[in-house]
Amino acid sequence: MKVLSIVTNQYSPFYQNQIKALEEEGCDITHLSPGDQSESYQEQQSISRTHFDYFKLYPDILKEPLGEYDIIHANNGKVAPFALGQLSCPVVLTFWGTDLMERYQKMCRICSRFADEVIVPSPAMSPYLPVDHSVIPFGVDPSVFRPIEKEEARSQLGWDQEKTIVLFPYPKSRSIKRFDLAKRIVRNLDADICLQSVSGIPHESMPVYMNASDSLLVTSRRESGPMVIKEAALCNVPVVSTDVGFAEQVLSRIENSYVSKTEEELEHHLQCVLDDSRRSDGREKLIDTIGLSRMANRILDVYNRSIDNQ
Repeated sequence: MKVLSIVTNQYSPFYQNQIKALEEEGCDITHLSPGDQSESYQEQQSISRTHFDYFKLYPDILKEPLGEYDIIHANNGKVAPFALGQLSCPVVLTFWGTDLMERYQKMCRICSRFADEVIVPSPAMSPYLPVDHSVIPFGVDPSVFRPIEKEEARSQLGWDQEKTIVLFPYPKSRSIKRFDLAKRIVRNLDADICLQSVSGIPHESMPVYMNASDSLLVTSRRESGPMVIKEAALCNVPVVSTDVGFAEQVLSRIENSYVSKTEEELEHHLQCVLDDSRRSDGREKLIDTIGLSRMANRILDVYNRSIDNQ
């Protein structure tokens, strides 16, 4: 199957996982993206894309031999209008999260009515859509996110082997992630705990940070995922999270991991995890359900359905 994929950032880790999996299933994929693109994680952080960068996508799409493609797949609502501005190919539209749930919500809702098929990665996004759609979670590569002995991971990072370390996997400055709440929770526990924030590192380095930690703490106000929950679970790292995105769906099956609805519950559950000191059994529970091959085959089902309905 020949696919023209239009995407905001073609080097986003979860997009790269998706492409790898689809190509292994036989898809031939061409990418179009707005503005500058870079494989370097550090360079990605400094790239900004203007409205003009997005508008230039439309003539680039029309220059493609559209008759040779089976599907146009718009990955992210911000590129959806340009994918829909041609009549040669069926359009599959995947929303990523904040595109649909925040600033571009109105535009995304309108575009969803004109797409042949719509995909979201989390059931938490479903209430935002006015059309039928498929919920296909982003897959996680279990060969990357895997258990490592905590002592070995800490040695790699130069972390103290004796400290109790709770990982906050986001920039402190992102208000929706609520680092202030994470700090308060840790401070209120009767223990000497180090709250370690990590951001701005290559995605492939995250498993080391996760495995070096005693627990992952997610205090977000709102999430479409969060993917870090699945990634930590595949590393058998205990997770304590607010009730956002698919947290309940994922963590309810896993030992020594919790979803909390209040600040008091977050404190209590984090204390339980740290007192228990066991790793979770997330890998055993999830590995057959969140792999890349499963995700790719479900996307292919959507592709085939959109073609059959033409």
